[in-house]
Amino acid sequence: MKRPEVARFYGYVVGLRVRALSDSIVYYVTLVDLAGNEVTVRTRVLPEWFRIGTPISGDLVKVAAGREVYLALREPQVYSGLKQPRVIRARNIRLEQVSGLGRWVIHGENVEGGPVSYPALSDTAVEHARRTLASGEAYLYIAETPSGSVVIAVQTAGQHTRYERVEKFLKWIENDER
Repeated sequence: MKRPEVARFYGYVVGLRVRALSDSIVYYVTLVDLAGNEVTVRTRVLPEWFRIGTPISGDLVKVAAGREVYLALREPQVYSGLKQPRVIRARNIRLEQVSGLGRWVIHGENVEGGPVSYPALSDTAVEHARRTLASGEAYLYIAETPSGSVVIAVQTAGQHTRYERVEKFLKWIENDER
């Protein structure tokens, strides 16, 4: 039997999708490391501390199930080497590409006052920021990294509201099962 390939991962939870199968629920969790590399892992059990923005570590493992091959995060845990990001509710989002560096900066106005301007850590953060251009408001997850503050995740106001509702629903299910 071949040993599974394992890679240690340190980064943030930046996306969560839920899919109902005939016999269970599967969660697809998108993670990003400090270099901006993203990976999506699959799990049937979601720890209650999984939240958008949670610093996380664990072993990335390729799993073969029949004809299907997917990534899983073995022994996930909150990573104390990174700080929890702060969430800023912003409006009038604009994107600017920094010439020569190939990086994008997300600009806007904090709804509590003052300008907002941070580089995006990943292409997905840029794509999600693009989706918020027409919606007016966005929630920016700002992480403090060794190289400075960066946007690790972006949600529209509607996505943020749905995400909070899903969190409440999952907590309700967990409490009901106890």
